[in-house]
Amino acid sequence: MPNRRPTVLCTALVALTLAGCGPSSVVEIGKVLEPARPGSPTIVARGVAMPSWPRPRRQEFRDRDVRDLLTGSEVALGLSASRNRLRIVDASGCRSTRPLDWFSPSTAWEGCGTSRNWHTAEAEVTVERSIYPLQVGARGRYTRRATSHTGRTSERTTECRVRDAVTVDLGLRRADAFEVRCDDGRIERTTWYSPGEGPIAYREAHVERGLRKAWVRAD
Repeated sequence: MPNRRPTVLCTALVALTLAGCGPSSVVEIGKVLEPARPGSPTIVARGVAMPSWPRPRRQEFRDRDVRDLLTGSEVALGLSASRNRLRIVDASGCRSTRPLDWFSPSTAWEGCGTSRNWHTAEAEVTVERSIYPLQVGARGRYTRRATSHTGRTSERTTECRVRDAVTVDLGLRRADAFEVRCDDGRIERTTWYSPGEGPIAYREAHVERGLRKAWVRAD
């Protein structure tokens, strides 16, 4: 009978520590075993080869239909861009404005959320470090100083990082996208951003209250 101990040993090590089977195996297996996060789109491939992408263009931001991953329904997402501003209207009626940069915090919003003091506000956003051109490993940093309609003030720093380049299953088609995660200490926003097409999937979660928004492009 052939000696099968090396195979068994390697399998055991992979299951326990992923050690002893070669560094390249550890990386690939780690990606395979990465658990899907609730409200995330279906990722069919990671580590996709993608060229870097410069600053966004106005053509990337147009009205579109998206599938809500929390309810399964299709809803409209309003996107309109001017020379240097992006305006967003989501299905809840929340209206927000930010620089022509999807990852930036908003500079104004109205009718957003349920907070009595913060559903409407204006803000100044400073780009401490640009995330462009988009490429795996790129980092961005923004500081936002906001004043609410009730006179409350707040200052937060948002850190963004391009974590990976992936292929996203949108149901009727697949698309390659950069996976970008932004975190301001309270809200974590993950966007799957396809060069030339803009955001094709989005996930937003509050650090204490959990998942708030999640959608994939449906058109």
